[in-house]
Amino acid sequence: MPGMLDDDAIEIPFDPPDPDVVWEHYLETCRRAGATPVSREQALGLIAKWTATIAASLSVPTQH
Repeated sequence: MPGMLDDDAIEIPFDPPDPDVVWEHYLETCRRAGATPVSREQALGLIAKWTATIAASLSVPTQH
């Protein structure tokens, strides 16, 4: 079952990065690439959408 750990698996706790640091890295990456960054609000919306899509793909489909 996806998301389940094997008995011998090592569980590594997830420590989310500081959002402000991630934002600064994103802006710097865009600057270096010559890309126009999206607003912080748009970025948060995209992250929420991607997170929901990934979570949905990991769930076991319901069979009727």
